[in-house]
Amino acid sequence: MSNEVSTEKKGIAAETHISRRKFLQILGQTTVVGAAAGCADGAKEHLIPFVKGEVDQVPGVAVWYRSTCQECSAGCGIQVRTREGRAVKVEGNRDHPINGGGVCALGQASLQALYDPDRVRQPLKVAERGTSTTGESILRHETMSWSEGLQKLAERLKDNGKKKILITGEVSGATAELIAEFAKSQSVEHIVWDPLQPVATAQASELVYGVYGVPRYDFGKAEVVLNFGADIFETYVSPVEYARAWAKNRKLGTPSRIIHVEPRLSLTAGNADSWLNVSPGSELWLAKYLLAEMVRRGKGHGLRESILDGIRSHCASATMDRVVQECGIAKERITLLAQYLVEAKSSLVLSGGASSASTESLALAVATALLNLVLGNVGDTVHLDAMRKPQSSLAKIRKAVEEMDAGKVGTVIVWGTNPAYSLPAALKFHYAVKKVGLVVSCNSALDETAALADIILPANVALESWGDSRPVAGVYSLVQPVMQPLYDTRSFGDILLEAMGGAVSGGAKDFQGYLQESWKKIHQASGSADSFERFWSACVEHGGYFPQLGTTDRARVNVSDSALGLLDRGVHFTVGKESGTELVLLPFPSVKSFDGRAANRPWLQELPDPIVQSVWGGWAEMHPDKAAKLGIAYGDVVQLRNDYGELNLPVYLSAQVHPDVVAVPMGYGHTAMGRYAKEAQAGNVMALLSPELGNSDAAVLLNSTVLVQRGRGRETPIVQQEMHDQHDREIARSVRVPALGAAALGGLHSNGGHGHGAHGGGGGEGGHGGHHEPKQMYEQREHPVYKWGMAVDLAACTGCSACVVACYAENNIPVVGVAQAKRRRVMSWLRIERYTDGSAEELEVSFLPMMCQHCNNAPCEPVCPVYATYHNEEGLNAMVYNRCVGTRYCLNNCSYKVRRFNWFEYDVPEPVQWQFNPDVVKRGVGVMEKCTFCLQRINEAKDHAKDEGRLVADGEVQPACVQSCPTEALVFGNLNDPHSRVSELSHSPRAYKVLDHHINTQPSVIYLERVRCEV
Repeated sequence: MSNEVSTEKKGIAAETHISRRKFLQILGQTTVVGAAAGCADGAKEHLIPFVKGEVDQVPGVAVWYRSTCQECSAGCGIQVRTREGRAVKVEGNRDHPINGGGVCALGQASLQALYDPDRVRQPLKVAERGTSTTGESILRHETMSWSEGLQKLAERLKDNGKKKILITGEVSGATAELIAEFAKSQSVEHIVWDPLQPVATAQASELVYGVYGVPRYDFGKAEVVLNFGADIFETYVSPVEYARAWAKNRKLGTPSRIIHVEPRLSLTAGNADSWLNVSPGSELWLAKYLLAEMVRRGKGHGLRESILDGIRSHCASATMDRVVQECGIAKERITLLAQYLVEAKSSLVLSGGASSASTESLALAVATALLNLVLGNVGDTVHLDAMRKPQSSLAKIRKAVEEMDAGKVGTVIVWGTNPAYSLPAALKFHYAVKKVGLVVSCNSALDETAALADIILPANVALESWGDSRPVAGVYSLVQPVMQPLYDTRSFGDILLEAMGGAVSGGAKDFQGYLQESWKKIHQASGSADSFERFWSACVEHGGYFPQLGTTDRARVNVSDSALGLLDRGVHFTVGKESGTELVLLPFPSVKSFDGRAANRPWLQELPDPIVQSVWGGWAEMHPDKAAKLGIAYGDVVQLRNDYGELNLPVYLSAQVHPDVVAVPMGYGHTAMGRYAKEAQAGNVMALLSPELGNSDAAVLLNSTVLVQRGRGRETPIVQQEMHDQHDREIARSVRVPALGAAALGGLHSNGGHGHGAHGGGGGEGGHGGHHEPKQMYEQREHPVYKWGMAVDLAACTGCSACVVACYAENNIPVVGVAQAKRRRVMSWLRIERYTDGSAEELEVSFLPMMCQHCNNAPCEPVCPVYATYHNEEGLNAMVYNRCVGTRYCLNNCSYKVRRFNWFEYDVPEPVQWQFNPDVVKRGVGVMEKCTFCLQRINEAKDHAKDEGRLVADGEVQPACVQSCPTEALVFGNLNDPHSRVSELSHSPRAYKVLDHHINTQPSVIYLERVRCEV
């Protein structure tokens, strides 16, 4: 037997050896220096004293700054926790009218954009570019000064011989104003490119309602919601805002009946009451039939007869038989859907998302807008007073690429977008841009577009910048820097100001001054009696100025004559020349990948996809029946090929995708951007898309077919949960309500729920429903003051996984990477389990957050040989990390499998360690770790309460998962307090504890059954 104990370090071949004598010495000293040993990670740590104090900072006390998330165009308000001058946590601003305190996974991962180890840290210029003798590309940069880079840019801007183009992502507020001034003074064309923008919806509003923009939807007021593919819980427009509104009426007892139409089970489809798995591209036929049926049944009061006649004429071909044939769904389901819309006092119809992004996306958007008009939803659930106005244009950027290829463009500046990656490869942006005289990238990451640039002038990330966001009328949201820039980077506004010589209105010398000049107009319009300085300070403190989010005034609509003509169009797909089995390609964004903009953030790479539960890479999702016909089995690599390119991906077999579809997630297959983006290799699905334009300016995603055949080798997606059947264990329970209204929900009992009750077990005695107190063999422990517990309302949980990323950020949970993820060694303390029940036509999907249940009869505690895990007097299953010797008995004995063993000392590249929360120890190798209900937050609240001579108030403690939840599905508090929210929810007729009736673990986590409308 060896006399040495070795520890393995990921990515490093060398081993650190500790002699047995040294090991026993350390073990014997744990009572004296255990705390220090438990915190240490083996590396040298240099303590730097806070020599120069600041008036607004106290060492060890957090300082919060309010700002606005810039990860997408939703404009959610955030507040950032800083410690000793560095940002450590991003949370939602509860005073913000858009998100009301919730924040999505992407927004929380913005912290990793700040501490990205692969960030461009100073201006660069290309020193060498070419191809080696072995065929590998060569790209080498060298540093340059800001003055040199800005001088080069300014010189090119003075050259009027060729066209100059600025390509950005979606912008608003003062940044948009400055860009407009820059474009006018320098004769630059500004083009916006964001492939996820709902441009078709905005254009349809202009054709049908007479005003351009995406309407404001009132999900809480609608009795029936018909959704044609819009992924409202993931990437569509404002997911946090929509999820919050959806959950509110579910919890209040007036749930909307949601019908989702899409050829693949998405996160939004999984949360719907009914999912219609239609053939790809057939949604327009269903919309036309419903439109004609509504008019036939007398809907459309107050509309001009010419509009109603036009609907009858252009939708006449959409007969029931034709719709059944095109969509592939039963006649009874279509009839029932029409009946729901007719009988509803208020309804809502919307379209969007990847499955609607066909060449005829505008036609479908017009049909849904007309449905809202005929059903009387405009001014009721569809508001035109606070519309979002997307600016992205595929037509403009395609024209720009053609001009680049023709040699007509002399200068291209890119910021906030990555067209070399996110445009269809068939447009050949990466070839055309090489013919441009000077290409300047202002992106903070060395992405695919930056790799093609001649010089890189890196802009600050949003957490280092001043700015604002004005997503809708009545919302003026401020962006402020929460810490000093880490590197030699500058604000994009300052880059533009210096490039144009500072000749702007107001005479501002920097972008902060320009922003304040812009806000002086807001101050004047507000009618505030305060000086601008006081008004500005109050807005910075609150995160913005929010006078009013829309009104309820009914708007006058003006239907264009060309709108009805679009209904005659039909979706077509670009078919390749090769013969064989071709399936429709469905590229789709998800809550973790979006369009690839956050691919170099390890939290998101290790976050399981809510539906497939895959991490670190993409996949090709196929129906098992279709795969069997092609001789493809799970574990095979499939080859997808058409005239534009080829991808080889591991196959994922799912009955929740249409047989005619192969679905591939967007956001993977990066050739640049950083180490984490490259590690998650799966191929960029944009390489297979046709360059064809649709009938709108929106990105066209659903337009190509691919030849599918078995490829070489075997590989499986890295799936963290492969079993989605509950096996009658009543893990995630749900109940169907027969009618709308609080009375229906208030009378719920578990005997109507899904799980044991729904499968014949029944409630009360003899079944597993209802409440019961089992007889105890031993005297139970008392909790004299606090008994901490959590309630999880499954009726409000969408499975968005925001809580999972929040837990990573708050508790310094390590990211293990691809190799260890394949061995199921992901370290997350909280996971979202996904279960499916029922038949294909009556599919029920459930999402269940699973964390440590803090059992009163914890199976993990009696088996620990060193008493590292124990039950404390406040009801927590606590961990003494420096006492743990890694036997893993507790993991084996845990009924919920929520404990994680730290196998390695994981590499943390500079400056990622700056994101660590200083209030939480970094666990070392060989230690078991798990959820602690954010014990550090509990202790902080107890300290405040002790200083004021009182107990902790209800709601004063919010673990990271609770604070981040967009739908407020999680509630934390003291179960001993009968008036606390968590205590009241624990006595709900929907309340139950997972597996408790089987094994008597007595968890402190209470779940409330999921609520669904009968369909």
